[in-house]
Amino acid sequence: MDSFEASSRGIGDSGPVTMSGKQDESGLSKLTITAFGKRFDLDTGHLARIHGFHANGLQLSYEAGYDELGGRTIYIVVSKGFTSGVIDKRYVVVTEHGAVRVSDKLD
Repeated sequence: MDSFEASSRGIGDSGPVTMSGKQDESGLSKLTITAFGKRFDLDTGHLARIHGFHANGLQLSYEAGYDELGGRTIYIVVSKGFTSGVIDKRYVVVTEHGAVRVSDKLD
């Protein structure tokens, strides 16, 4: 997978949700998410947390969320796996208030 794009009409009043990105031989080199009428480009610090493996799977999901917990939230799972199972994955979490987090597990 050298480049990718996935989109959704969104839920409720989230508006359209789109994720697009590029990948080189070392892993994800660009990831852009548009949602809630905003654009989020992962910076070099975020990308460094994903740049260790060559992904071959993506999942996009979102929730209406509670405002006190960050509001509406986009979840992207970037994974590497085979028919035998997933061997590595990272989570990209973006809230409508602009917080972006990349981690190897959801907390």
